[in-house]
Amino acid sequence: MSDLILCWWRNIFSHLLRESANTLEEESGFVMESPDVLRFRRLVLDGRWSETEKELSNLVSDESELRRVRTFQTCGHRQRGAEPYLQEARFLLRRQKYLELLEAQSINEALHVLRTELASVNNDDEELHSLSRFVNYVWSIHQCSHQLRSQFDHVLECRRPQKES
Repeated sequence: MSDLILCWWRNIFSHLLRESANTLEEESGFVMESPDVLRFRRLVLDGRWSETEKELSNLVSDESELRRVRTFQTCGHRQRGAEPYLQEARFLLRRQKYLELLEAQSINEALHVLRTELASVNNDDEELHSLSRFVNYVWSIHQCSHQLRSQFDHVLECRRPQKES
């Protein structure tokens, strides 16, 4: 029965129905997320990437959490061992870190994450290439924005009243 509740809860939670998930947890008496998982979730939301990866390793090494992962995987996902799950989770974390760096226009840092951190956990060259295209997109937006500001400054300069001598 608890496996069924866990599957429902994961499905509800994945659709961002947090209040419904909390109600199911309260009414069933079955705790869905341990304090470790809640801490992990908070680290991800805060963008504390090195701490997040350490916590991820701790979660996967914890047998009770690993059972929860395996139960989740049977809810429509293929069954796997811990290591592929850990690799996939690391990739997802590092991809989020990369995208947040791009959003902050920290392009050099983002490229470093792409080349070193993401490449080390993903063998799919097409996926990495696809992620690298975002750099060009962000750079283009940055250049257009800079050009627009320059043009706007020029227009304002032309409208300024000239000082009389």
